[in-house]
Amino acid sequence: MLFRHAVCRLLPGMMLSVAAHAGVYLGAGAGVSDYNESLWSIEGGAHETGWTAFGGYQFNRYLALEAAWVDLGQVAQGNASVATQGMSAAGIGSIPVGSSFSIFAKIGLFVWDQDTHIGTTRQSANGSDLLWGYGFAARFFENRLGVRVGWERYDSDHDADFITLGGSYHY
Repeated sequence: MLFRHAVCRLLPGMMLSVAAHAGVYLGAGAGVSDYNESLWSIEGGAHETGWTAFGGYQFNRYLALEAAWVDLGQVAQGNASVATQGMSAAGIGSIPVGSSFSIFAKIGLFVWDQDTHIGTTRQSANGSDLLWGYGFAARFFENRLGVRVGWERYDSDHDADFITLGGSYHY
């Protein structure tokens, strides 16, 4: 009887906490893409500003599905350049750290289009590959506004790491 009374008193609070994090969200972010491999036998990394627009559904504090448009920018070195952009779909797992903060990991599919220029030669390629990443998120103002910092790896013909700072609105 005492156990049942304790569960009935605790469960509504837990359900309210889970429901407060559930729902649709939209957001955007900007950051630095890093083509960390040698491009066309040129040593060193190549960096460029990129951006993303995303939306998803947060099932609870622990699980979400997200779709995004990702533009990793156009990186140029000498007479060579590469530009990568595409759509992604990913599952996101979160571990809450307190009531407003969490760490997250994501894994999904990146459907990309890539234009490469070397001198006067232009090559276009497309495909679909793995994306994965992790980061830190916070939610404020009755869990309506979110902020997150993350690192993601986008596989393609020229793999890129993408470090972003983003914001979101949760409906």
